[in-house]
Amino acid sequence: IQAKISRRQNLYAQNERELEQARQSQEAEALQLRTLVNQLESENASLSAQLARSQASLKKAQGEFEAYRDSQETAMAALRRQVERDVQAERERAAEEARRDMQGRMYEMDENLNEERARGAALTQKLEEVKTLLEGDARPARAG
Repeated sequence: IQAKISRRQNLYAQNERELEQARQSQEAEALQLRTLVNQLESENASLSAQLARSQASLKKAQGEFEAYRDSQETAMAALRRQVERDVQAERERAAEEARRDMQGRMYEMDENLNEERARGAALTQKLEEVKTLLEGDARPARAG
């Protein structure tokens, strides 16, 4: 009976040792898992912070791009308006030049017309003088 008790006590002691080893092993595993979870949580926090910084940077870049695009659109609109003003000014300048050219031509034509009228009047006067002379020459011939 003593041997049986002794064997059972040995078995019990061995089971106790095995249980203690298993408990220590589980505690070591749990510690490793807690360490791993902490590492993962730390990495997650770091990645979350990095993502937040990246999103903020992206948002800032989008804002800068929109401001740049708006400034480019404003500059293009101003350039279009300037080109339209330049084109209008050129049209007006060309129209004024054409008007002055036309006035010059009309003045020239008036001068030519006046010269032609003066020549016509001079020719008419000479014609009248010639008629008068011819009539004067014709009268004595008829009388005689």
